[in-house]
Amino acid sequence: MFTEFYHQPQDGGKNLTEADIFSRIGAWNAVLQEMAVRDLTIRSDKFPAISGLASALQTPQMGKYLAGVWSYNPFLSMAWFPRWRQDPPKSYQSPSWSCAWTTQQIVWYHDTWRVSDDISGSGTTSDWGLWNDRYGPRLVNHNIRYKDLDPKGEVLEGSSLTMIGHCRPIYVADIPDSDFDHNFQEVAQAVGGINQPGHRICMDENAGLCDSVCSFASDLSDVDREYDRGTVKSYLCVQIVRERKETWQKPKIIGLVLEEAVDSTDEAFRRVGLADFD
Repeated sequence: MFTEFYHQPQDGGKNLTEADIFSRIGAWNAVLQEMAVRDLTIRSDKFPAISGLASALQTPQMGKYLAGVWSYNPFLSMAWFPRWRQDPPKSYQSPSWSCAWTTQQIVWYHDTWRVSDDISGSGTTSDWGLWNDRYGPRLVNHNIRYKDLDPKGEVLEGSSLTMIGHCRPIYVADIPDSDFDHNFQEVAQAVGGINQPGHRICMDENAGLCDSVCSFASDLSDVDREYDRGTVKSYLCVQIVRERKETWQKPKIIGLVLEEAVDSTDEAFRRVGLADFD
């Protein structure tokens, strides 16, 4: 997918439509997918390793490059979760919104940037636009601390994005003796298809290597699976993007799961998971 854009004539992006920009961001997400599975000798080299690809793909309409995402719509490159349990890196690798700190395979909600002939002219694009205008998040400011002069290279701890979005508390609990990997199968099988109703949550770090459940009700009254009540914890969920699907396909809304950053002098949060809901 990426080489398709790499070999296109360079016109400065003058004639790019929203669909063109979405396609480019989708291609960029494919680059991030490949980066995630690469085992580098120095883990912090991931951003420098793909900086050339970022420069080759970038157009003015995509905006600024912000540690793995694009300011035009940085949230399109945040709708991912790790397929396998992640151990916190021993040293700082990247901001939590970026998958550069993860190892092994990550899973994407591909339909969040879906652009194809079968939805062109349908109500899907307009429905998505209406949702985004009313409920979509907005990037307000950014503070990326670069290690050197390369704005697409390694970044330092303390880098942050400031956003406005719709958020609410979300309650998460572990399910003992469950399959951590089933989320990958469910999301992959629903690409371009019909979603099943209900919530799903994928925590980035899960020491128990088990599945989790979530609810917007503090007593988890709508959860119909047995869960470990001793593991219930409250987080903040902010919705970032909606799938570009037909109404009958029951598009999901994707939300970042956040917890307040430790030792921060500001009201700051870090990503700890990803949720989807109807």
